[in-house]
Amino acid sequence: MYYCTRAKPIWDLIQNVLTVDDHITHDMVIFGYDTDNVLNHLLSIIIYYIYKEWLVCSLNNLQRKDVICYKSLVNYLKIRRNVYSKCEHTIWVDVCIKIDNLISHIEDVILA
Repeated sequence: MYYCTRAKPIWDLIQNVLTVDDHITHDMVIFGYDTDNVLNHLLSIIIYYIYKEWLVCSLNNLQRKDVICYKSLVNYLKIRRNVYSKCEHTIWVDVCIKIDNLISHIEDVILA
């Protein structure tokens, strides 16, 4: 989930967009150490995306692509944002803001 060469660009992207104080580490991604709740939720969302992509390819005996499909990631993030935007707890409002920032960056810089 963290050291995979296909996942590394996603972690680098999150590091740059969200301006996390320290580098995102293995322990932050896998165990949630040294993260606030908002970042922990966002990392969990990304981990699930990476896992799901791997699982679908594995179950269908497909070779994983060498390049990340950022359009797929954006679509997934938009779905998650739409789900969490209906939640009333303030943590989900903050998660949605971080998701919006990530989506905007991907659409403006990477997909441009």
